[in-house]
Amino acid sequence: MMDMGYGDYQLEAAVSKIHASEAAWYVCDEAIQILGGMGYMRETGLEKILRDIRIFRIFEGTNDVMRLFVALTGLQYAGGHLKELQRAMNNPVANLGVIFGAGTKRFARTVGLSSGPSLSEYVAPQLRDNAALVSKSIQNFGASVEHLLIKYNKNIINEQMLQRRLADAAIDIYASVVMLQRRLADAAIDIYASVVVLSRASRALEKNLSSAGIEKKIADLFCNEASVRIATNLSQLRGTQDLKNYSTMKAIAEEVLNNGGVVQNHPLG
Repeated sequence: MMDMGYGDYQLEAAVSKIHASEAAWYVCDEAIQILGGMGYMRETGLEKILRDIRIFRIFEGTNDVMRLFVALTGLQYAGGHLKELQRAMNNPVANLGVIFGAGTKRFARTVGLSSGPSLSEYVAPQLRDNAALVSKSIQNFGASVEHLLIKYNKNIINEQMLQRRLADAAIDIYASVVMLQRRLADAAIDIYASVVVLSRASRALEKNLSSAGIEKKIADLFCNEASVRIATNLSQLRGTQDLKNYSTMKAIAEEVLNNGGVVQNHPLG
């Protein structure tokens, strides 16, 4: 987007930063796990990589704060559309088109007739099933955002975890982690990453590159797994278990802080 001259790429940059830094950490951690004890040896070079890439989740804005930005940007955009519908409802006779369009869209989504924006024309024919998965995820994402805005209205910005403190004398990390918003951000990141993977695989297939076969397999795997993660995150938005877990975490954290350390006694006395 930057190369094409677009000036507004903050959201894409935030999503890319989160996904890349966390994927790099995961890959390095898995590589060390595969090598076992040898993974810690300097000869492999992984111990240096592990140390160096850990900071990427903190530099240029911590990933927790970036997730807040991703979620709130999406909510703000959707909120503008809901405000437009609200204004139309104040004068329904003059805004029948807006009201009818919104009603038709919601009805189709409710009865399962809507499949979201089609991406089929933008991908290689071999990837159309994956594109359909991403389209469905986009549709579910939009419905979840709308649900949150209707349920919480302006208070959505307050539905976040309070700062978590890790009771460690050497580290004082304040993680402004969001419960509802984090689920939303993670779903958005997976959708964005799926589109990027499809775009790359489509190019490889269309140009008949030697790597096209394996890139399609990677796209198949990533899109399938991402669609499951997206569905899980979005379904949790409508439930209450996350909020119950948050209340429990908050109670545990307060006890640890008040105690100045671990509360439970040693099992051996």
